[in-house]
Amino acid sequence: MLIEPQVTNDKLSEEYFSSKGYCYGCYEKQIKIDKLTEELSSVKSRLTALEKKSAWIENPHVPSFKEVFPEAQKNKEKKKAGALKGHAGKTRKPIDYNEIDRIQTIAMPEKCPDCGDKLDLRTYEKRRVIDTVERRVENIVYEVAKGHCKQCHKNHKKPIPVLPKLLLGNQLLSEILILAYLDHIPVSKIPNIFNSKINPSTLFKNIHGLAKLLEPSLDVLKNDIRQAHYRHADETGWKTAGKNGYAWIFCSKDTAVFQFEETRSASVVRSVLGEKKLPGYLMVDRYNGYNKVKCQLQYCYAHLLREVLSLKKEIPLDEDVRLFSSQFAHILGEAMKLQQNPDLDDLKYYESAKDLKQQIETMVLNRSKHASVLRIQEIFRDNAERLYHWVGDRNVCSHNNFAERTLRGTVIARKISYGSQTAKGRQSRSVLMSIVYTAHQRFGRDREKLTQWLKATLDQLAANSKLEPEDYLPPIPDP
Repeated sequence: MLIEPQVTNDKLSEEYFSSKGYCYGCYEKQIKIDKLTEELSSVKSRLTALEKKSAWIENPHVPSFKEVFPEAQKNKEKKKAGALKGHAGKTRKPIDYNEIDRIQTIAMPEKCPDCGDKLDLRTYEKRRVIDTVERRVENIVYEVAKGHCKQCHKNHKKPIPVLPKLLLGNQLLSEILILAYLDHIPVSKIPNIFNSKINPSTLFKNIHGLAKLLEPSLDVLKNDIRQAHYRHADETGWKTAGKNGYAWIFCSKDTAVFQFEETRSASVVRSVLGEKKLPGYLMVDRYNGYNKVKCQLQYCYAHLLREVLSLKKEIPLDEDVRLFSSQFAHILGEAMKLQQNPDLDDLKYYESAKDLKQQIETMVLNRSKHASVLRIQEIFRDNAERLYHWVGDRNVCSHNNFAERTLRGTVIARKISYGSQTAKGRQSRSVLMSIVYTAHQRFGRDREKLTQWLKATLDQLAANSKLEPEDYLPPIPDP
């Protein structure tokens, strides 16, 4: 940047500027140009930093609900609240006494509050209310009677509903497992729910002890996932003691295996799915860690759809790019909706699927001149063997939403509890979440059946700690 000299004499100033190749007016303009150039350089560096930050926050692989700057929806009318005109209204249902737990009678006043005269019973007014009964945690002392056999000289006693070396009873432990690993309530907050002063360290100690006892069942669940014909996989971030790590989910319609690890490498995939050839399909995103799995892969259209829609943001002024993005996004959306359409029988489904595949192939084989569009086309051309299994088999999902929904509770837990505090806690979460989620799915997401099964299973283990996982895990329901 030029530095303006301190010259007071006009003749000297003119000679100085002439020696530098400027007139006085040009010299002032040059100073302004230098200042603007410096400011422009500063603005460009700031813009580059903001673009990098925006690219990290808003990339095609980030779900739409996480967008910081959602696209403005212009001229979109808001849907009027309420049901359509002429739609049958809904009112509170009449009292069904088969669903009533108890009837509580409220006595009438002893006398009239206005004149003080005695009241005569006229009628009863009935009102159904849903309320909760306070949960109580009791301190119980079991006096276990031992019997002595005179013939074999051995003592015998009946088992109590408590696992060896654990302080918490099986009923309480069952409810804690559901609250912590299905409802994702932080363990340190659970005593408040029971209005109890149980020390959180006691809860963690009992949870770790139970996880160690149930750990062999994880191998059985992994084998069930390998034998499933249709399975899904996904991963998300999960910290342990403040260090980055990952939560993995491998699931089918009746089994869920969670793996909380410190790595995102393909070694986790191999540890769960093995290295032998597997039957059926695996629905995933395009993360390379799944590419070595020895079964048919189906890539998720939802992830690809976000990349297609991002073209409008990358090149907003090019009409050809906007047209391709809109048309291709519509076709991908129709493909994802097709499987869930209850009005289509199998014949119509496969006809529609074949037609949609032809439309996709037509658009990706017509090579574009734009690099961004060409990148999308190359994804479909280079991975054709992993993109169209849903066309030939209706049970293959064209998206991976099932895995993402199963993993959603883990994301909530991460936001609330900030991950695991120790590697032991991470392993305990892997075991217990896998068992709780699997049982929940196999019982048709019936919470009451899940609670009853957990209590009965812990009672069985209290009586026989060497029980095999096949003897207590709920069986896979018939298709």
